[in-house]
Amino acid sequence: MIKIRKATLKDISALVDMWKEFEDAHTAMVVKKNPFMKPLLKYKPNVKAVCRKSLKRTIAKIGFVFIAEENKTIVGYIEGSIKNPELAANRIGSIWDLYVKKDYRGRKISSMLKNAAFSFFRKNKVKAVEMNVNRHNTNAYSIYRKWGFFEEGIRMIKIL
Repeated sequence: MIKIRKATLKDISALVDMWKEFEDAHTAMVVKKNPFMKPLLKYKPNVKAVCRKSLKRTIAKIGFVFIAEENKTIVGYIEGSIKNPELAANRIGSIWDLYVKKDYRGRKISSMLKNAAFSFFRKNKVKAVEMNVNRHNTNAYSIYRKWGFFEEGIRMIKIL
């Protein structure tokens, strides 16, 4: 049975490993569909240490990480925070990462994680939620559309 819970600092190592798995799979998918993105998707050698530091800060201070567990094994996570725009009247929820291990997909785990994040946002009086998705990630895109997300802008890149 899948259990959703807030991550703690004890979960950091497992989350860093899962983040790396997520990034490697995402990079391979994006580069396969758009080779021009390859130079933009390279990481510094200390990427895991930076990720570890960022996750600690998110969990302890600025946001949330919810994890999905089955039999005490972490099988997915969602990470985000609340943005307080300087000019806008309403706070905005921001989802940074959402990942479910390949063997656990198709079991509504991403929906459970999304529901935990949305509950967090509602408790904190957030009126809207944003997230980014690579246009080549068609599976994630269709799920986010099904959840009611819509396109608000287009990010454009030029390789120099």
